[in-house]
Amino acid sequence: MPYIKANKTNLYYEIHGKGNPLVLVTGYCGNTFNWSLILNDLKKHFQCLIFDNRGTGLSDVPDGTYSVEDMAADTIDLINKLGFKKTHIYGNSLGGAIVQTMAYKYSDQIDRVIIGNSTAKFNAQMLFAAKNFIDYYEKNSDLLEQAKLWLPILMSENFITHEANLKAYFENSINNPKPISLKGMIAQYAGMHTFDSRKWVDKITHRCLILSGDEDLICLPKESQYLHEHIKNSQLHIFKHCGHLPHIEYPQLNNEIIMNFLQG
Repeated sequence: MPYIKANKTNLYYEIHGKGNPLVLVTGYCGNTFNWSLILNDLKKHFQCLIFDNRGTGLSDVPDGTYSVEDMAADTIDLINKLGFKKTHIYGNSLGGAIVQTMAYKYSDQIDRVIIGNSTAKFNAQMLFAAKNFIDYYEKNSDLLEQAKLWLPILMSENFITHEANLKAYFENSINNPKPISLKGMIAQYAGMHTFDSRKWVDKITHRCLILSGDEDLICLPKESQYLHEHIKNSQLHIFKHCGHLPHIEYPQLNNEIIMNFLQG
């Protein structure tokens, strides 16, 4: 399996497809498995780099807590060591915080930016829910029960009221080949807790697409609107009847919007 030591951390990665490079950065507790519904189409148009952030999947789980800056530095070092000169970047949720940081701190190495269902500062309700999840995980590591706990705040009413969606969601959760450890969960949580881009987000000058869901209870639509208002060269798309994960609820539409932005 492919690994690269990036920023002193062994990161698991995969490269799919050919074309201009597109780096996909997962959210809290996520891993490469989370991109499975959109990867097959994207790799027909781009050279897609997917990887496990520090603390998740098959990557190292270093001691201590992780900042968003740590994870942005990991990602840019991985990109450099793979020989990519300039890349598009797409991150969801915590991944959206990471790509904001990359666009700000490593501006010359970034082409276009996609910030999916993210924020300039994670709100207190979201952080409280994530902390509850950590407390629950300490007592119950059953993947199905964890999926049930997250479902009502991750997904839209439309998604939850269709039995086929629930079946697929729970099957994918149970079959996750590399679920996060408690240690990694706690370490990544610290990064969300301390992240705050409000003092510098207006300095991002890249062409930027901001995605949101009108029923997102984790990163609220008004938080995506804030990013849109403060990133001058940005456009905002809000998915209707959608929660926190449009790439899972509406993978085809998600890809169409992304490709129109990146190829336009």
